[in-house]
Amino acid sequence: MGLFRMSSVLRFRSATALVALLSAMPASAQEVLPEVVVSASRLETAPERVGSAVTVISGADVERMGRPDVFGALQGVPGVALTRNGGIGTTAYARVRGAEPGQTQVLIDGVLVNDPASIDNAFNFDALAVTALDRIEVLRGPQSALYGNDAMGGVISIVTKRGKGAPTVTGLAEAGSYATHRQAVGVSGGTDRVGYALSGTNLYTGGYSRLANTAEKDKARGRGVTGKADVDVTENWTVGVAGGLFDLRSDYDASSRDAPYRLEKTLRYGKLDNSVTLFGGRMENVVSLSATSTDRSFDEPRTATPHTNYEGTRVSGEYRANIHVDADDVLTVGAARVRESARITTDNGRRTTLGTDASLTTDSVYGQYVLGLWDRLTVTLGGRHDHNDRFGGKSTVRATASYRLKESGTTLRASIGTAGKAPTLFNLYAPIYGNPSLRPESSTGADVGVEQAFLDRRLTVSVTAFHNRFSDLITFESATNTYANVDRARAQGLEAGATWQAGQDLKVTATYTFTDSRNETTGRALPRRPKHQGSLGAVWQATEAAQVGGQVRFVGPQADSTFNNAINAAYTVVDAQAGYALTEAVTLYGRVENLFNADYQEVARYATPGRSGYVGVKAKF
Repeated sequence: MGLFRMSSVLRFRSATALVALLSAMPASAQEVLPEVVVSASRLETAPERVGSAVTVISGADVERMGRPDVFGALQGVPGVALTRNGGIGTTAYARVRGAEPGQTQVLIDGVLVNDPASIDNAFNFDALAVTALDRIEVLRGPQSALYGNDAMGGVISIVTKRGKGAPTVTGLAEAGSYATHRQAVGVSGGTDRVGYALSGTNLYTGGYSRLANTAEKDKARGRGVTGKADVDVTENWTVGVAGGLFDLRSDYDASSRDAPYRLEKTLRYGKLDNSVTLFGGRMENVVSLSATSTDRSFDEPRTATPHTNYEGTRVSGEYRANIHVDADDVLTVGAARVRESARITTDNGRRTTLGTDASLTTDSVYGQYVLGLWDRLTVTLGGRHDHNDRFGGKSTVRATASYRLKESGTTLRASIGTAGKAPTLFNLYAPIYGNPSLRPESSTGADVGVEQAFLDRRLTVSVTAFHNRFSDLITFESATNTYANVDRARAQGLEAGATWQAGQDLKVTATYTFTDSRNETTGRALPRRPKHQGSLGAVWQATEAAQVGGQVRFVGPQADSTFNNAINAAYTVVDAQAGYALTEAVTLYGRVENLFNADYQEVARYATPGRSGYVGVKAKF
């Protein structure tokens, strides 16, 4: 058991037995709805025609898991490593296929929400509560040819629900461990020409100390509102709007001791789309305007800088045309302009100091062709050129292929692409540490995979091998006390998944990821990328009214940081949930997180929750 603690293995075996027991239970009728993938080509595409590796998490799956935030819904996605510094309301990052958090784009309803004022332009999931999700798509591999800057590891696309049909009101109330309570409400509806949806949530937790083995409780409160609407102005013209606001107030600790520190964060985003179809629907023209702002304020009493404020904004405009050459071939061309700004100030109690106040503009043109052949092969070819007013031009490309053997239920996939990431405003212009001479980071990545159906297509198994290589990586150099392009890295591995519709009312899922990542400059493993991680889950509709389920997550040992030799030990966590429909409109539910009270750390020195229970009621009218 050299690498793994005996307790983790025993918990994993116990949890596996629980899921196996669920799998043996009888089942009855349940409809399985087809899904589409949008993020891979920015077109609605059947999954079997997609050449990229992508995981789709439905809103129903998120609701069933009962997680209060989007970050929890990403657990168990192949190729994604998650870490959080001490529970809800703290720093929460996703690393896709060995890339850094700032090398993955995060979109909400098509709006890029990565923080321009952060060190590496990363998106921090700390404030992102669940509000009426339609689905989450996790697209893996280099995607700059379609999405531009930062999409080196992939894209995480979060889509909220669209209103349709008769007016519907939903509500939820929940309470549980750590003095936690949550409320949510939503309204949606639509007609043949209009759709609307608005939802909001409030989450409070009394919390526990962010630092392990310390006593002070660190609380957090998060609120979120999202909305979207679309109107068919004419038969060929549709106007759509989407937007949201997330607000967080959270306590946190110093890295080595309890401290009365506090974070205030507000994320705002909005988007306006105009879509006009021409030539009998064969050409779709979309003009989009979007904006985001992320404000973060850190209060750290009795320090040299008791108050620091980070303000990041992004404004973008884009034109995109989708030209349907025939039923299976689509040409996409587009152009975009993005302006990012960052303003950072510090206050020492006597005066306010401006640290960074800078902006960058990037102009882009791109094209993509989706080619369908013989009703079996789909090929996608794409390219993009970005011109940054600080670094000049950079071109990226991408190609994917999907081949279907319908007789045997086999789908073969492959993709290859390049990606880039410009230095962030913090890298360039931060006082003392900034370096205006930095070059953009680059990467090349490829994958190949197979998906095979068994048991009359009730069991689907997929395996994908991937390899990513990164160059000119920007690293903080302690010798010069500045950022520099010095590192090269590679990440390679295997992603596997299985879905078994054991009966019409019983679904079992499993995932496994092997990631071998290394900094080729230092020879050290990249931190917070476990070599082994996996998940196992089951959902059983026991009766027409009752549903039960459970998930097991296993994460292997991983290096904690590039600055120390700490290794975070392997751990296994088991969650369970159940729901009972009192009426067609009202459902009682409950869940237990960390059922076996595993003692583990995702980040060295930071605590994680012990066994936690939550109960609630949700209604839909």
